[in-house]
Amino acid sequence: MLRRLKKTLRRLKKTLRRLKKTLRRLIKNMTTLKRLNRELKDIKKGCPPGITAKPVKEDDLFKWVATIEGPEGTPYEGGTFHLEITFPKDYPFKPPKVYFKTKIYHPNVSSNNGAICLSVLSTSEYSPALSLTKLLLSISSFMMDVNANDPMNGEAGQLYLKDRKKYDDTVRAWTKKYAIDTNTQLESIE
Repeated sequence: MLRRLKKTLRRLKKTLRRLKKTLRRLIKNMTTLKRLNRELKDIKKGCPPGITAKPVKEDDLFKWVATIEGPEGTPYEGGTFHLEITFPKDYPFKPPKVYFKTKIYHPNVSSNNGAICLSVLSTSEYSPALSLTKLLLSISSFMMDVNANDPMNGEAGQLYLKDRKKYDDTVRAWTKKYAIDTNTQLESIE
């Protein structure tokens, strides 16, 4: 009888540990959902000009799409660039994963998968205080502010450093080929 009670007690302790772990995960997930709902509310109030964002599905706040219009006065001008944003379960304590879905010629964007090399997206430099709107503004600014000394796309980085006119012409050509479409703007979120 005593053995059975000890065995049952061990099982109960093990179950209690699992429940505590699950509860911690749920609390963390609730924090994430609360923050993502706040991000959505802020986006609905209005994005900066040239930027739109929304969840892919209303019932999944962890996957978003966004567009950024090419900044005026840059070779990206006139283009609309689509991005995919995936928020981790422990957002805002870890940065979202952001990829260009539109092909873009930029030294700090992978030509293979659209991954972005931007300090505010790195785990070491990301801050939970950075809102989605500010992050999208940073990406828009980064289209004007190239870091060719530490490129993700080596070819684009070298061209930027060695022949700026040819670089700008290549950017314009890619923008015209991949980013100019009258139907690329996301519908505004009501």
